Formats: sequence, structure tokens, C-alpha cells
Amino acid sequence: MDLYYIIHGFVHLSSVKPGDHRISQLTFILITTVVFVSDNGCNWPFSFGPASYNRTGLKKYHDTPDGEDCFDKLFFVTKYAACYGVLWSSVDVTLISHPVGYGPTLTRYAYLTIPIVGIAAAWTGAVCTATNIRKKDDHLNYAIGGVAAGALIGAWRRSLKVGCYSALAGAFLSALYKDSLMSNWNFLSTKKKPMWNNVWTVNRDYSITDDPPKTWTTGST
Repeated sequence: MDLYYIIHGFVHLSSVKPGDHRISQLTFILITTVVFVSDNGCNWPFSFGPASYNRTGLKKYHDTPDGEDCFDKLFFVTKYAACYGVLWSSVDVTLISHPVGYGPTLTRYAYLTIPIVGIAAAWTGAVCTATNIRKKDDHLNYAIGGVAAGALIGAWRRSLKVGCYSALAGAFLSALYKDSLMSNWNFLSTKKKPMWNNVWTVNRDYSITDDPPKTWTTGST
């Protein structure tokens, strides 16, 4: 079924004609593409974020201990949540929901992106608040954050069942992630692989050897 939606989406895009309402989707896809092919990825459209705002020079979430610099961490997390929310919304309006016109397209973007930002904010705020109230830095704080995020998912989907399952899953995964930090094991791989043939490839020098010195002279004829 997913393959069907993907194929249908590309056929949908390839058949756009001038004046077609689907230009609205293409406009948002173009914006999203610009965001993700920029040199700094999600940092570019949110240059007003932690890199330029915060007092601590926070570049990664765990640059400072949990419970400290809560506002900076909240801004840091929600910035990336908004960035990826826009990306997912672009996929949705292009390949799945196909809203007609700018109004419905914007509504669909808001319906998907705002909850993603809210879930990220709920997790970050709950973790930081629990750490400061309990005066402990352990697995329980992260589990509380997972419960808060899961509850918000349930509210978004208007389902108590979804909320309960999401809270349990969020608590477990968050506590597991905290354990990876405390025990120094990889919860998610952080190794960066080189990216080939991206939009900046043209700026690279692929010469195997240096150019020979230009010391030749014109020969006599």
C-alpha cells in the first residue's frame, strides 16, 4: 500500500499543468527542499535559534546536564521538531492526503507539524521539570517525559487507548535512552556516513593528482 501511494504521488506530481491547484503542494515542497539542502540543514531556516540566542552556546542537547538551561533545550528540540514536521507534512500533502488549494494545504501542514512540536516540547519540559523537582538525574525523569509526550499523542488522536499505549512506549524508550547515556552504550548510531552527490557536490575537487606545473614553452615550427 505504501508503494502504491509513493507511485501515485509521483504520477500526481508529474502531471501538473499551469493553473493546476496542485501548484500549491509543489510550492510547499520547494520550500521544504530548500530547507533540507541548505548547508546547515535545519539550522538555516531557524538561525534565530539556540546558536544565536542562548547564553550557554548550546550546540547539542546534552552539552549541559539535565535540569539546566531548560529554555534553551526546549527551543533546541522544538526547532528540529518543527523542521521535521514540515518535511513529514510535505510528504503527506504530496503522496497521501492531496489537499486542494493553499488553505487546505496550510491546514494539513498545521495539523501535522504543530502536534509534533508540541510532543517534543512536552517531553523536554517534563524531563527538565522532573529533574529540578526531584533533584535527581535518573531514568525516572526521562520516563516521565515519555509519559507526557505519549499523553499528548493520545490527545492529538483523541483516543485514550492511543494515549495509554503511547505513554507506556514513550516511558520505556525514554528510560532506555537515559540508560544508554548513563551506561555509555549506543541507543542510536551516531556515526556519520559521507553523503555523495548532494546539491553541494559541484563544489568538491575530485582531482586524483595536482595539476602539473605550467612551465611549458611554445616550440619552434
